[in-house]
Amino acid sequence: MRGWRRLAGWLLDFYAVNGMRAQPVSELCDPVADWKLLSDYAGRVGIALSPDLAATMPAVAQEASAPQACAAAAMCNGDLTLTNMILKDGGIVILDWEYASLAPVFFDAVRLTAQLDDFGDRFLAGYNASALAREPAMLSGRKQFLVACGMAAQQRIDRVEDFEFAGDRAAYDRRLKGRIANIVTLMERLCHSGD
Repeated sequence: MRGWRRLAGWLLDFYAVNGMRAQPVSELCDPVADWKLLSDYAGRVGIALSPDLAATMPAVAQEASAPQACAAAAMCNGDLTLTNMILKDGGIVILDWEYASLAPVFFDAVRLTAQLDDFGDRFLAGYNASALAREPAMLSGRKQFLVACGMAAQQRIDRVEDFEFAGDRAAYDRRLKGRIANIVTLMERLCHSGD
């Protein structure tokens, strides 16, 4: 567990050094459209959404879409995976910045935990939302994380159209469904956590 917590803490330190700041959510993503895409996709492929999540997310997405709503943002990798990180000189080097963009700081964490299945909880235990700078218009840490989940799901779903499939499209679709199901599971847990 300590290794995952250290990785999570290192990511927050990385964002702080690289210009983490409050940014209007509307400049980072479209939470209402992201939630609609995610819920439509989940319905098409048979990923069940709990009544709590189905009731919570539209309100969170609307709140996050308000012009004054802010989230902690930084330059994020956009494709953070364990294979895109190497240990070097006691630290971590992040590789493959092809999809880098200004995004909510939770975005890379969501992308990473979507691949980790049961390891996600261990990682998230160290990803302390209270470590983020707070401003009056800042969404709560939980709501920022939910917005980042929607954004990560949207990019995963939309990116499918960018790929040329030389291999097995059905296998890729199964993997995508698994990653989206992991994001939905994370969102379900966040619905039951406090701000």
